[in-house]
Amino acid sequence: MGTRSTAPRPLLLAAGLVLALGPAGSRAEEAAPALDAELQGAVEGIRSESIVSTIRFLASDGLEGREAGERGLDLAADYLVSRFQGLGLRPAASGWFLQRFRLRYRYLTEKEQLSVARREGEAEVRREFRVSADFAPFAFSEVGTVEAPLVFAGYGIEAPEFGWTDYTALGKGGARGKIVVVFRHEPDREGKQGSAYFAGREMTRHASLRQKARAAAAAGAVGLIVVDGPAVDEVKENPSSGFRWTVMTESERKLERDDPERPAARPDIEDRSAPLGVLAVHSSQELLRWLDPVRDWAALQRQMDEQRKPTRLAFSGITARIVHDVYTEYRDVANVVALLPGSDPVLRDEYVLVGGHYDHEGKDARNDDIYHGADDNASGTAAIVAVAEAFAHLDHAPKRSVLFAAFAAEEKGLLGSERLVRHPPVGLDKIVAGVNLDMVGRNKAGEISIVGRDLMPDFAAIFDRFAPAAGLALNDDAGAGAGRSDNASLWLGGVPTVSLFSGTHEDYHRPTDTSDKIVPSKVQAAARLTFLVVHEIASGGTTPKPLAVPAGPWKPIAPASRLVEGKP
Repeated sequence: MGTRSTAPRPLLLAAGLVLALGPAGSRAEEAAPALDAELQGAVEGIRSESIVSTIRFLASDGLEGREAGERGLDLAADYLVSRFQGLGLRPAASGWFLQRFRLRYRYLTEKEQLSVARREGEAEVRREFRVSADFAPFAFSEVGTVEAPLVFAGYGIEAPEFGWTDYTALGKGGARGKIVVVFRHEPDREGKQGSAYFAGREMTRHASLRQKARAAAAAGAVGLIVVDGPAVDEVKENPSSGFRWTVMTESERKLERDDPERPAARPDIEDRSAPLGVLAVHSSQELLRWLDPVRDWAALQRQMDEQRKPTRLAFSGITARIVHDVYTEYRDVANVVALLPGSDPVLRDEYVLVGGHYDHEGKDARNDDIYHGADDNASGTAAIVAVAEAFAHLDHAPKRSVLFAAFAAEEKGLLGSERLVRHPPVGLDKIVAGVNLDMVGRNKAGEISIVGRDLMPDFAAIFDRFAPAAGLALNDDAGAGAGRSDNASLWLGGVPTVSLFSGTHEDYHRPTDTSDKIVPSKVQAAARLTFLVVHEIASGGTTPKPLAVPAGPWKPIAPASRLVEGKP
């Protein structure tokens, strides 16, 4: 599972988007439904002994931490295919159980450069900036070399709908053939000029770093340097924070362990993150101080915000050189996807998804310590298999079809679930609901959280109804929002999806997350609850409401564009 806190939080989206979310929905007061003999038998057939056996295999030394692209994850995929095949489930990924895709790893080379030169009399003075310490290239940057004059282009935004046009203010051809320096974010980020102007503290699409690159390229610029505006409170002097080229978070440190001297991007999917037409980097504010040491840059930014007017600023005799060079590696991975066909001639074309990631962090290259990932997420994967077994052993299949998905590369940034959303085995609009299981095997027995309760209270109410029959109490420890597991990808794809989560612990993302620390009764209860809820929906009973488009400037639930980076 990606790094997360159990404190309430908003949903974090691509390109810096923060979507404000409402309060959690109230819980249903309905009595627990009575189970018929077949359903009761299926529930009782979900046993902790079988689940723990699956966890022990997935978290064993032989699978070497199940890192995406490595041998251990391939072995885990083969194991899951054999389990699904043995249950008589059908392949759901282009004729087979494996939905294959490639991860792309791009490493910076020693050629990476950002330097700025100015004339002082007859001499040229050049300042070399240090990669990672002073600047970091964006993953969407073109590869190559460019040297050109510098020009300041405000926020780098062309937004006539807000009366803000930085490149128009430069004059015709003012950015052509130049490297533009722009502030990050957008005017009035603090909301001091009223919420109607650039949506105040909410970010519009113009704040997207990719949109800034597109605007620069459209204006004829050959390079883009983004600098945090000095008048914004949350300035980070380290330019690499939040960007893919450095190892800043717990889930990215494996790259640092492999080669601490070579900055590397978190991987992405091979056919994603196409360059946007300019060489683009994020720089520290040291660049501004070097360009004009006497200028009050914070005052300039405040003036622009208060006057709602772009500022044209030329740097006479100053040029910059950007070199972006990468070494690329590819690794093959696969989601494991299986199908239980529904029995109703009409409803069988609708689906309920049960998913969770089966990858983890692999091995520590320095000492070969294995990150076993028993709770994260062998527990959720084992629960998926147990739910599949319960459905496969029913005498009567439910009306709707059930899709089982074990996602790869969640630890690399939800890439497996993103792949499924971008290339779904069935129509996304035909998936009426999804349940994700991620870390369901630790902490207090008999309790678990629903991530996404506040977004889909009617969906959570189905869990509330069946929780007593599964032997679980549902707590509110998950906080607000869609969280940071694979359910967020499905939610962004328009699929009503919640996630079961038992909370983090001291062994999270450590080699000590081992199978002997799993609470067997808890994973059993989580699997039983998932089975009951999915069976209710798949049988044509209570069904979650379709997702509505949230209010706000980003509208991230627009069909067919939800996961296109930098686009609303």
